[in-house]
Amino acid sequence: MKKFIAAAIWILILFIWCGASSADPKKISLIIDGDPVNNDYNASCIEGIDYAQKRFLRKIVTKVYNGGDRKSAETRANVLEAAAQWSDIVIFNGTEFSDLVAQTAAQYPNVAFVLLDGPVIKAQNIYTVEFRDDEAGFIAGALAARVAKRQDIDRINPKSNTIGLILGAKTPALDKFRVGYIAGAWYINKNIKVMLDYVGNFEDAAKAREIALRMRNQGAHVIFAPAGGAGLGAIAAAKANDYWVIGVDVEQEVKYSDAVLTSAVKRTGQAIVRIIERIIAGEKIDKNYFSLGMAEQCIDLSTWTREAKRNLPPDVRDEMDEISDRLEKKLIIIK
Repeated sequence: MKKFIAAAIWILILFIWCGASSADPKKISLIIDGDPVNNDYNASCIEGIDYAQKRFLRKIVTKVYNGGDRKSAETRANVLEAAAQWSDIVIFNGTEFSDLVAQTAAQYPNVAFVLLDGPVIKAQNIYTVEFRDDEAGFIAGALAARVAKRQDIDRINPKSNTIGLILGAKTPALDKFRVGYIAGAWYINKNIKVMLDYVGNFEDAAKAREIALRMRNQGAHVIFAPAGGAGLGAIAAAKANDYWVIGVDVEQEVKYSDAVLTSAVKRTGQAIVRIIERIIAGEKIDKNYFSLGMAEQCIDLSTWTREAKRNLPPDVRDEMDEISDRLEKKLIIIK
């Protein structure tokens, strides 16, 4: 499976541009919800908009707003209002603002609103970019189930037949992770036990650590933790407590090689760069919803990194690449 995003797929991501003349810089804002440093999903989005600013220089002006420091609905409304007043386009990376978007978009019809990983909202100036997180969950579940029965990987007890899943909160995107993870695990081993728990948010690393240790004590030696910054709590405790974590969003094994086997990667930053690229081109679209996954090279399992190659036997990596290919070609249907 190819490991890099093919430029051709981004022809789908085209925007109707209204407002400033071509000589004026486009004002583009990114709204995040939570920690911009210790949340790899947020960090990836910020990296994408920072790269776009450097690449396009005076053609765009960017700002980053954080509505996650204070969780009240009033704060979110004020952040979204400020971004809309300043911007030609507002990109926001999650569902926390989705209940406010329709109302704000109606007040600012010449501003384009792009929602990453959120629900579809029917409005001319609202664009939803959905990542097929069930595919990321599926490949992570398949890997966890395969590794759980191996005798040649350190910290694994092949007799336990148990794996874990720690989710940040009950959101549509994370529900897709849940469905995919369980389906992927059962694809490998129909008798495997999948333990599941929620942190309740994306910041509480201490609670994620507590959940991971409880799962480990009940037999889970491999745990997938798509929980934002909270997932770092599970990672931090992994080596000392004899279990492995499967990373998420970025290649977390590169930074935490003694705790993370490999990662289910979601290329959010690259998606933002391509979105902005199309804005600069001034191209049109005829629909407001995009679905991105393995077939578009936007989701993958990072079996190619040096750390993943060290942590996983070659036959396991080869099998995961084969499963990724089957997902990409729609030969596996996730239910």
